[in-house]
Amino acid sequence: MAEQTLPTSSDLDTYKVDFTWKKFKGIITDTKTNEHIMDIDCKRMTKPHLKFKNPQKNVVGTASFNVFSIHAECEVHGRAKRIQAMKRWATEYNYLSDAFAQGDSPMPMYWTSTSGFKHWDFILLDANKEPVARFHSNIWAVTKLGFLEFMGDYSAETKEEILITGCSVYYNTLLRMNNVFQVFGAVGGKVGPIQTATSPTSGQLEDVPVNKSNRDSLAGNNPVEPSRDTMVR
Repeated sequence: MAEQTLPTSSDLDTYKVDFTWKKFKGIITDTKTNEHIMDIDCKRMTKPHLKFKNPQKNVVGTASFNVFSIHAECEVHGRAKRIQAMKRWATEYNYLSDAFAQGDSPMPMYWTSTSGFKHWDFILLDANKEPVARFHSNIWAVTKLGFLEFMGDYSAETKEEILITGCSVYYNTLLRMNNVFQVFGAVGGKVGPIQTATSPTSGQLEDVPVNKSNRDSLAGNNPVEPSRDTMVR
């Protein structure tokens, strides 16, 4: 099947996410500068399953996944983070962010998604449910997986956290779709937002968490065709 180049908004900082089957790793590139940002080494059998390395080959973060549990774990610069499913059958995850922390209190952040026939968008929302970033993935891609778009002027460290957690959610979603054992994990596992002293009283996201104007701005001139946010399609 012919691969298609996905559209991106020229005014957004954007990373291109490619995959090479020969080396079994992801390659992250800045679309504006063509700078090599990061590699993602994929380990199929041993934990951590993903290692995020900068161009100097230093490990920036890791991600680990489970056979039964629908949750995932990752590290960003040595700081452990739990990526917790908020619903059993939907792509909706919560984690605590150091990059967006207010003082000493980490900020609850939410990865959710919308999908159409060709594209699956993973959208990062802050505690106020405002969009922060989007991973615009191509469902049918083999090597050109998609684009990670940042909705603000963020530091390199903040972008690294978004990249690592976003790729972790994306990879975990693929595992859930192809792992029958996680059906049992979804049925028996505990779901819901990570509880903190600063968590909002209502942790569940709405079924359509981003309003139409925000959704159109995320998609640039090519809005995503909305559909129900379900795990099994």
